[in-house]
Amino acid sequence: MPDELTGLFDPRGGYSEPDEYIPALLRKNRELGVDVLEQQTVTGFLQRGGRVTGVRTNVAEFEGDAVIATVYSWNQQLMSRLGLRLPVKAFVHQRYVTRPVRKPPPIPATNADFILSYIRPARGDRLLLGIATPEREEFQVPSIDWHMSGVPPPAGLKETVMEFFKPIVPALAESVVGN
Repeated sequence: MPDELTGLFDPRGGYSEPDEYIPALLRKNRELGVDVLEQQTVTGFLQRGGRVTGVRTNVAEFEGDAVIATVYSWNQQLMSRLGLRLPVKAFVHQRYVTRPVRKPPPIPATNADFILSYIRPARGDRLLLGIATPEREEFQVPSIDWHMSGVPPPAGLKETVMEFFKPIVPALAESVVGN
C-alpha cells in the first residue's frame, strides 16, 4: 500500500450479500411460522380502526397480526398509500465482480473512502469492487412496478474503479470485471 493511505481493519465487516441473507431471513421467518408472500405486488392496505390489518395484492387480500414491508427502495411509493413518508432515502452505487482470479489475494473487505470505493474477496475466487457515484441525487422510485434495471451505471465507472484498485491489488491485473 502507498504510504499516504491509512485504514481500519474490520475482519467481519463488508460482507452483506442479498443472495445469501434474503434466503436466510426467509427460511428463519418460515421456521417461526411467518406467512411470507412472494412475487405479489401490494396494491393497497387493509385497515381497521386506524390500524393496518393486512394487505391487498394483485392476487388477493391477506389479513395478519402484523404487516412488515421489506421493499426498501419502494417504501415511499408503498407507504404513500397510507399517507406516510418514512425517513429513508435511496442512493445508487455500483458493484462489479471479477471473473475468477488465479490466486485471490488474502485481503479483508477494504474501503477506499476517499474515492467512495471498496474491494473484497467474493465467492468463486473472484473479487467484488464497489463504487458510489456522489454526483447522483437521491433516487426516487417512480412506481411500484419499477425494476432496478431501470438505472444504468454511468459510462466508464467500471473502468475507473478497476484502474484505481489495480496498483493496490495486483491480482486485478490478470482479471476483468464481468457484466
